[in-house]
Amino acid sequence: MPVYKAKEKTKDGRTWYFKVYYTNIDNVRKVKKSKKYMTKKEAEEQERIFLSCAGEQISNDLTLDEVFELYKSNYTLVKESTIYTHNDRYRAHIKEYLGDKKITKITESDIENWKSKIDINEKEYETSYKQAIFNVLSSIFRFAKDNKIIKTNIMKNINNFAKNTEEIIDDTNKVRYITPEEFNIFQSVIEDLTDKAYFHFLYYMGVRKGEAGALKWTDIDFNTNKVKIIKQISFRTFKKGHKETNTKNKKNRIISMPTQLVNILKQHYNEQSKICNFDNSWFVFGGLEYLPYTTISRHCDNYFELAGLNDKRITIHEFRHSHASLLISNKVPTNLIAERLGDTIEVVLNTYAHLFPETEKVIIDVLENLGTI
Repeated sequence: MPVYKAKEKTKDGRTWYFKVYYTNIDNVRKVKKSKKYMTKKEAEEQERIFLSCAGEQISNDLTLDEVFELYKSNYTLVKESTIYTHNDRYRAHIKEYLGDKKITKITESDIENWKSKIDINEKEYETSYKQAIFNVLSSIFRFAKDNKIIKTNIMKNINNFAKNTEEIIDDTNKVRYITPEEFNIFQSVIEDLTDKAYFHFLYYMGVRKGEAGALKWTDIDFNTNKVKIIKQISFRTFKKGHKETNTKNKKNRIISMPTQLVNILKQHYNEQSKICNFDNSWFVFGGLEYLPYTTISRHCDNYFELAGLNDKRITIHEFRHSHASLLISNKVPTNLIAERLGDTIEVVLNTYAHLFPETEKVIIDVLENLGTI
């Protein structure tokens, strides 16, 4: 069947799409208009895959690989960055074991055998990561069921990977952070003004690295000393480069900056504004182009070494944990911490439970005050 070229392009230049009429396995006549693709060949290939899934007799011949390709192209309920991550995990941990099997022929035993092989062959991964892989496979089967490629979703009958006792105990030590004293030592060795502004921003604002990377001068209001966190940079895309997306969970927020951070950002702004053709639409950390994560991560490691804090070394993301720890240790209410971080109260409590030592004391005090029953 023919494919079509739309009059209007998407923002990234996609124009080709397919539109087909088909009869599904319930003998109902339906129409399918696809999303847009970059090339005519890609649209034709996706049309072929779709038609393979449209009828029960043909769909019985679809392998898990083919269903996954259809899933990637047509599953619109999640972000592209999520599909990008699913693609990586599928190709690394599922394709080798189950990819060439017809999806209708995959049994519960096949899935349990796959889990056993993952446990044996990929034992270096934490259970939480294996659970994420399992969730990818579950998503594919759920998509297949929703689109009537299969009649029964066998994944509903299979348990995810389970953590052992040692892992559950060790979970309390997973969140790493640095104290205010350690941060002061860390930042004291930084001479580059952009880096100094960047790490101060991470530590005092608790934003995600993608949110900091996407920040532009138009997002900062020096009159109110507040910052708009409304987007993030994502590299999880099937296209070259990066793209700007919504914040995680679409939790936009406007948060206040402390004076020490404002002063550093003003210095940074004054220096950057001296550059020829400067514009307020430039990235705060980088300029005309964003500051690459690989560069800033390398600088981060170097500063920890210069500061003599190798044993306290943390990742870029863990500056966010450090900010949360700072607020918790100063007894900032949990709901305010969640609002500032762009998380839910539940996520904050689950992530930083071990940083709330007073919680256990409050519980014991309440129980002991009940007296003897």
